[in-house]
Amino acid sequence: MSRPRVSAVVVTYNSAAFLRETLDALVTQTGADFEALLWDNASADESLAIAREFEPRGLRVVASEENFGFGGGNNRAVRETGGDIVLLLNPDCILPPGGLRRIAAAMARNPRIAVFGGKQVAPDGETLLHCGGVIDDGAHTRSIGRGQKDRGQYDRPRQVDYVGGALMALRRDVWEELGGFDDAFHPAYYEDTDLCARARRHGHQVWYAPIRVLHHENVSLPRETAEFRRLHHRNRLRFAALDFGIPRLLLRFLPAELRWLLSWHSAGSRRLCAALYPDALGLFLRRRILRRRP
Repeated sequence: MSRPRVSAVVVTYNSAAFLRETLDALVTQTGADFEALLWDNASADESLAIAREFEPRGLRVVASEENFGFGGGNNRAVRETGGDIVLLLNPDCILPPGGLRRIAAAMARNPRIAVFGGKQVAPDGETLLHCGGVIDDGAHTRSIGRGQKDRGQYDRPRQVDYVGGALMALRRDVWEELGGFDDAFHPAYYEDTDLCARARRHGHQVWYAPIRVLHHENVSLPRETAEFRRLHHRNRLRFAALDFGIPRLLLRFLPAELRWLLSWHSAGSRRLCAALYPDALGLFLRRRILRRRP
């Protein structure tokens, strides 16, 4: 792939707080052949009005009358684009100058890279948020480097279990092969983990590289709220039911889940998870009977 065209997609939902900064950094990218599209998921704030300000600068804006969630919004937005590489960018994630060029060049150099993510750093410019991720036996995810000061300790590209959807680039043919995100992880959480797991299961590689982006993080739904915990665990269990095979579920997931339930880490979530287990079990059984993803 020589000088691939990049389709940069931003999905918004009540994302006005940092949107101007995100879009300004996007439309001023140089050294890359790219198109930029913003899909608004029926925002009730100023997100759509702010996006319209950037139309004269080359941004295409699609206003949806329905909130399709993160995965559903991206799926629909990507269909409106035609680049060789699809770049998904959160509305609170700020690309550095030349970021698009570096992402496209990295993927052009290594055709085995199917999914690609960068180094997400907090607004202070030095606290790491995500340098690729790890999926443990209990289907819990861990962002590598989170909370550490950036001292260059994660400046080597490498394969990882998953990369966060705040900044995720994929080859168009891989995106289409996988069918994009699973819309049922609505409205958010684990759709990026699931997509990466499916990519790896299809024989593709998921890579992290130290292209720094500032990420304000969790604008639409803050962490550590009751709604965050409900969505997180519902989709964690959905991910395990869909992406773990029977040996991994029986020999690794179930023992890990029991250990987690007996630890202090599950405090405040045990009753919630107990209510979610039947749905996850039903999903797993339907998957085994149908021999395909529901």
